[in-house]
Amino acid sequence: MITKSTVLVLGAGASQPFKYPTGFELRQKIIEKLADQNDPAYKLLEQTYFSSDDISQFQKALFHSSANNIDEFLENYPSYQDMGKRVITQILVGCEDDQFMFENSDWYFHLFGEMRRGSSFEGFAENKLAIITFNYDRSLEHYIYTSLKNFYYKTGDEAATIMTSIPVIHIYGQIGYLPWQKKTPERSYGNKEEKYLVETSKLIKVLHEKGDIEKDEALKQAHTLLEAAEKIYFLGFGYHKINLDRLKINSLDKNSKGIYGTAKGFTDKERKQIMSLSNNKIDLNLANVGNLSILQFMREHVELA
Repeated sequence: MITKSTVLVLGAGASQPFKYPTGFELRQKIIEKLADQNDPAYKLLEQTYFSSDDISQFQKALFHSSANNIDEFLENYPSYQDMGKRVITQILVGCEDDQFMFENSDWYFHLFGEMRRGSSFEGFAENKLAIITFNYDRSLEHYIYTSLKNFYYKTGDEAATIMTSIPVIHIYGQIGYLPWQKKTPERSYGNKEEKYLVETSKLIKVLHEKGDIEKDEALKQAHTLLEAAEKIYFLGFGYHKINLDRLKINSLDKNSKGIYGTAKGFTDKERKQIMSLSNNKIDLNLANVGNLSILQFMREHVELA
């Protein structure tokens, strides 16, 4: 069981082991798909009343933008937001694969094991864990819910009740609610029917105005969770300044909490720059951190009890 108040902050790399693209890979996929008039993503936009000129202009603007990711691009192009949200949803829905996820459960398996260790079904609700994710996918909550139900041999409703004790905050929205969450629009994990795509795409958020950011409920919840946490771990995170600023990382009291993160693929220089961006609140100097996968990082460095 997780007895230390812990927040996991997830970037796109956290979902990558389960066939989801990184932020840059998603950008590239959108560019490729919208260059092909026979691609399902292109056809979805056509069917929802976007002209070939609209689609072409969107594709070319994204291609020439040098944006790190689609979120960054859409913040500067409000007129392309509906198209962007729909094609994001079409791509990510195509990545939902329950079979693959449970066969290759990676760090999700490790996390669930830590949560259930020494815990009864009812006691599972006492895990001191919260998730803040910058990802649109619902893979982690689906994994924990499904594992919880099957490990303890409980009904879906019983598992759903326990899940309410584990906050999962999607900063930029999500591609539909799962049926057990009892919210609309809902779409079951792995359901790729086109009729759900447009409606669920509306849950994706683009925060491009200061007023939006100051009023945003997800960010308010995230700030509260981060302030209360003993331990904060960034997993698969890109550490873009705009996201660190939105989380108000620089305002956190490092003396009262430990803040750490994965850094696989980052150079020593880049790690130093990231730490500087956070006023050295985030520690990216843990042993061998530049070479560790998320699972290895959790096994080596994450203290949950």
